[in-house]
Amino acid sequence: MNNGQVAFTKTKPSSTLPQIPCAESKGGYRKRRVVYECYKPSSQGELQEYVDFVLAYRWIVSNEENAAEIIPDISFDFPPLGLSQKLTAYLRRIGKQRKDPNNEACLWFDSNFECGNLERAIIKNNQEYDLYINSDTNALNTHQWFYFSVENTAKQTVTFNILNVTKYSPFYAAGEMRPVVFSVADYESKGETWSSSGIVECSLGKTSGVCPYGKRAIPIACSIENAESNCSCYTLSFSYTFEHSKDKVYFAFAKPYSFTKLCRVLSRIETALFQNATAATCENVNSKPQIRILTKRLH
Repeated sequence: MNNGQVAFTKTKPSSTLPQIPCAESKGGYRKRRVVYECYKPSSQGELQEYVDFVLAYRWIVSNEENAAEIIPDISFDFPPLGLSQKLTAYLRRIGKQRKDPNNEACLWFDSNFECGNLERAIIKNNQEYDLYINSDTNALNTHQWFYFSVENTAKQTVTFNILNVTKYSPFYAAGEMRPVVFSVADYESKGETWSSSGIVECSLGKTSGVCPYGKRAIPIACSIENAESNCSCYTLSFSYTFEHSKDKVYFAFAKPYSFTKLCRVLSRIETALFQNATAATCENVNSKPQIRILTKRLH
């Protein structure tokens, strides 16, 4: 890699990474209080319904001038009409959990929106949570991308431990990359958008102890024969200081670029090209406008 940046190889220097103790004990995956769990479709029809729901109600509203991205809220107590009984019950269950007196000081997690992929959140105390993420799209055994939001915040520092990262990230390990954060309160008051400000600590290390997957489906990254003592998962831990009470804050591996936003950008390009081509044709029938489209992929 040029541009004066540090070049990393694709090898995983696991022996040099710090050992981060796994917070789960054997068989303890379900023992502690789960404060969030994602919706899990069990058929193609349920999956299609969930995708349609997200694209209809939870897509990103993008303001291109300042690149702000805000996801519309819905009432978990009164979900949109027309949804199946299973999806409606799931959304209402989230609303009920938020009214639980036991969750009065607990963060309210959500990833039921475009690009969101939080699978489960477990509270250790009001200042620390263990998280599990779903696999990356079209990469069943790769767990790296994360994107979720929290509400019911207080002015304090909270630590998030993502226990089942299976793809090594050299930029995170080297400290050159941190999670990006979007605070709705900061955007509304100061116009701030995605940044890593507020992240006071971040570390990536090998998960030690029992594999976070326990007796559940074990990814290829782990040794199936001896998963409990030879886990290849990584733990990404980061701490964030909330500056506002009752704020809504989004956390992501990198700045999200949603499918909806991509479609809007391509639509604008198509419109601009059509207008330019029409103008060029009127001026010179032999002119052919040059078009260059650059794409980028994050590895």
